[in-house]
Amino acid sequence: MLLFQKYVRFFGKENAAENYILKVTKKYPRSKIAHLKLAKLYEKQNKKEKALDEYQVLLDIVPEDIDIYMNVGKLYKEFNRKKEAKQIFTDILKEKESTEASLLLGEVLFEEKEYKEAIQVYMAALKNEPANYDLYYNLGMTYTMLNDFKNAKESYEMAAKINSSIYHSKYSIGQLNLIYGELDEAKLNFEECLDSEELEGGSYYYLSRIAIIKGELEKAINYANAAVEDDYEAYQKIQDDSIFAVIRNKIRKPKTSEKLKKVEISITQQTVYKHLEETCRLVGKLNNDDLEMIENVIKTKKEKENKKEREENS
Repeated sequence: MLLFQKYVRFFGKENAAENYILKVTKKYPRSKIAHLKLAKLYEKQNKKEKALDEYQVLLDIVPEDIDIYMNVGKLYKEFNRKKEAKQIFTDILKEKESTEASLLLGEVLFEEKEYKEAIQVYMAALKNEPANYDLYYNLGMTYTMLNDFKNAKESYEMAAKINSSIYHSKYSIGQLNLIYGELDEAKLNFEECLDSEELEGGSYYYLSRIAIIKGELEKAINYANAAVEDDYEAYQKIQDDSIFAVIRNKIRKPKTSEKLKKVEISITQQTVYKHLEETCRLVGKLNNDDLEMIENVIKTKKEKENKKEREENS
């Protein structure tokens, strides 16, 4: 394989490299190194099916190699072959402690809506690695889908404590604070998340909601327009949600080109954020649809301001 490495170094062409390794595997059909190099090359070329074939050949050669077994499981997960992936990650965890296998198994269980089973996997992994951000964050997401918001919040808070520079856990804490009606805490959470490109638009959206309920309409308008500018989907959410009726005509409709500004997050995170958003609308004090209550808050605020102004002028 030294010759192969020199060959790639000098020529650097993937097709030529593939042809060369194929010749080696034909001459040495049970060469672990050759099949592994070919599998990695196929992954680099995004030829995942061919990569899987090579890994399966490798399992026949070295069935005890856990790393190769892990790679097969990852590809099964990518191909949405969840039953096979789940079995592989379960088998690996029977053989050894593996945070990576735990996270991958938990993700598969989450996607299958087997939330209680996923929690068991994460809790077991935390016994061996109690300071892992991803385990706590994924645990929080899973508790969220069970509407166990108390444990979800505790898990997110642990994740945020472990790594304060990752904002996704703080964003979910903010949503949970809205559900509990803790507006000041939620405001602080979302203000922190403004430093995250992925979460900036959503944070402005929620800050606008908070400003509306507090009767701070100018702030609400500014936050809402900032949300729309950063995330074009925010505009449609504002149009659909009656709480924004008092400022809706002040929100600038985004141009088509602004759709390119949208930043993607994982499907799992989208699922959790959407679940919390819908829950906020159903049960959160901030997100009720009682427009009369909102108008009364605004009316009362204006009356206080007018009274103060009259007193100052008298």
